[in-house]
Amino acid sequence: MAPSAVHLPASPTDPTRAPQVCDFWCFATDNAGPGGLLKTFMSMHHTHDHIRKPIPAPGDVLVTSQSKPIMTFLEDSGPGVHDTTVAACSHELYEAILGIGPNDFHDSCTNNLHVSLAAAGYKLTDDPLNFYTPVRVTSAAWLVCMCVPRLGP
Repeated sequence: MAPSAVHLPASPTDPTRAPQVCDFWCFATDNAGPGGLLKTFMSMHHTHDHIRKPIPAPGDVLVTSQSKPIMTFLEDSGPGVHDTTVAACSHELYEAILGIGPNDFHDSCTNNLHVSLAAAGYKLTDDPLNFYTPVRVTSAAWLVCMCVPRLGP
């Protein structure tokens, strides 16, 4: 599937229906800066401070890096838990954990975001909300991703 950016109305009811791990970003485009730099975006770090837990649930308000509401998690009918602690997959992450070489290109959520935003005239990268990504914190406080990236087309 080709990467894409979708402009949603202010009150979408179903932002995604994904059968696999799905990195989800949320931006406000009404105050983009020079060169299309997005200044208002959903921040998992700031959301942690507001919801006081690592996994959002229905009714939680997700906030921007300015601690302003950007999205309300209304309903969860998906097949699993969601993560707010792990960075989006990237080529650099694939190099570090999967051992692919620097010239062995493979698409990633971060690359797909860059391509999609560029096509829409915007740019930014921040950590996403990872739908359907089971992560647990071990007793030593290490994050363990319980999924395996799918390295197919």
